[in-house]
Amino acid sequence: MVRRPTPCARDPAVKPAVRETCAGVGLRTTQYSLLRHLRAAGEVRQRDLGGLTSLDETTLTRNLRPLIDAGWVAIRPGEDRREKLVHLTDAGAAKLARGTPGVGARPAAPALALAGGNLVKPEWTSSPN
Repeated sequence: MVRRPTPCARDPAVKPAVRETCAGVGLRTTQYSLLRHLRAAGEVRQRDLGGLTSLDETTLTRNLRPLIDAGWVAIRPGEDRREKLVHLTDAGAAKLARGTPGVGARPAAPALALAGGNLVKPEWTSSPN
């Protein structure tokens, strides 16, 4: 599986805004990225999630632990005892929505979105709290 970074991930001008947005909802950028990958993938083997995110097993486990402790991600055993299946919980989906421009409540910190190569303010679907 080949991981292709999004334009935002490669653009150093966007990284601080993404970091600020994530911090506004209590997430680190790596945690936000893991939640997004899990939303897209559904239930996935932990090993496959590592491939999707280009994180080695130790780093992935270390980054999943706070998400599991917060109840945003759950792990269950697979058919093989060594296999771990990871999925986003309803609470995790809600947390992700709070940090995603255009979905749910507006994050506390301003965010930027990349549209057609230009940095623009996102359109919010609900009023700020």
